[in-house]
Amino acid sequence: MSQMSRQAPLIENHTVDYVQLAERHGKARDLFTLWFSTNIAPLPIVTGAMVVQVFHLDLFWGLLAIALGHMVGGLVIALASAQGPRMGIAQMVQSRGQFGRYGALLIVCFAAIIYIGFFISNIVLAGKSIVGIVPSVPVPASILIGALSVTAIGVIGYRFIHTLNRIGSWVMGSALLAGFLYVFAHDLPADFFTRGGFNLHAIVAYFIGIIVQLPFANTSLYVGPYANWVQGADLSWLVGLVVTCPLYYCLATRSQVHARKASRFGYAD
Repeated sequence: MSQMSRQAPLIENHTVDYVQLAERHGKARDLFTLWFSTNIAPLPIVTGAMVVQVFHLDLFWGLLAIALGHMVGGLVIALASAQGPRMGIAQMVQSRGQFGRYGALLIVCFAAIIYIGFFISNIVLAGKSIVGIVPSVPVPASILIGALSVTAIGVIGYRFIHTLNRIGSWVMGSALLAGFLYVFAHDLPADFFTRGGFNLHAIVAYFIGIIVQLPFANTSLYVGPYANWVQGADLSWLVGLVVTCPLYYCLATRSQVHARKASRFGYAD
């Protein structure tokens, strides 16, 4: 494996096509720095802070939600990732086996939307960072520089991405640690650890989402009764998304309306 890794070209030659066994390179441990550096970048840090600022969880429940989300999501990604070295094809192509021909098309569409949003968010943040370092550079030019840099990294491909992420793990990890030390070295608000609470509405929506997904699931462990209606496609994720998002919105807004009425009439429930 190490010999193949040394012989691998700097610029990746494959996209979604089949990769011959002799051309596959890399090690399982390389995935750690890839995902670790990605998830300690500024954008994920800001996203993680939303559990307190937007969803009103306290610090304990927020950290628990993030940890459980990573564990559950990481398990699914790990199962798909394990297929790559064995099958030699990209994950989006592999998904046709689990979700069917048309089910995989929906996943690709959602993934494309997510990737575009992630790309835009990162290049805007990169552009603002450049302006923060060199104020004389206009914001549009800074964003363009960030976009071209990210595109170049993607074109060069696998080995260059992993090299940058190994470096980024140390750089951003050190910056994150320094940030935590700076925060906790100063006086914190009195309600820093208790601000927010347990979001019962989110838990209810989550478990109802799991229940409604089961009839549409198609996995090696369980096949739902409705999976055969769509030629074996696993559409449980889509059903869960369609149900949980509106349900959580209704529950959350209903409680806010109730709280406003309680405040208006001077009573609390």
